[in-house]
Amino acid sequence: MNQYGWTLREILIIAVLGAVFGVLYLAWVQVWLIAQAIFGPVTMDVVMGFWFIVSIIAAAIIRKPGAALLSELLAALVQVLLGSPAGLLLLVTGLVQGAGAEAVFAATRWRNYRLPVLMAAGVGAAIFSFIYT
Repeated sequence: MNQYGWTLREILIIAVLGAVFGVLYLAWVQVWLIAQAIFGPVTMDVVMGFWFIVSIIAAAIIRKPGAALLSELLAALVQVLLGSPAGLLLLVTGLVQGAGAEAVFAATRWRNYRLPVLMAAGVGAAIFSFIYT
């Protein structure tokens, strides 16, 4: 299989990860709201990393261009469909976060998925997200 062709199995893995993490992300909003009520607005910066996880996991499993971006976008879509108060703007957020992670994998030409690169993908998602917000 070439690097750019996707198998049905890979597409299903991305879909399942997007759906599962979309639900988890929606639940994580509740954790953030409780933490924000207790500790104030700084909590968003502390708990935000959880929202980047699916892109890193999907890329580590699939190891193809677009896996990080697509998984984060699907997770955002699931949140919107389940009634997230953020609404359709959440799709842009998912796109930005996925692009931040994807940029790091692109820098390695989608060939390096060792722990330091996965950690850098989380940082990339955070940087893109902070610039966006």
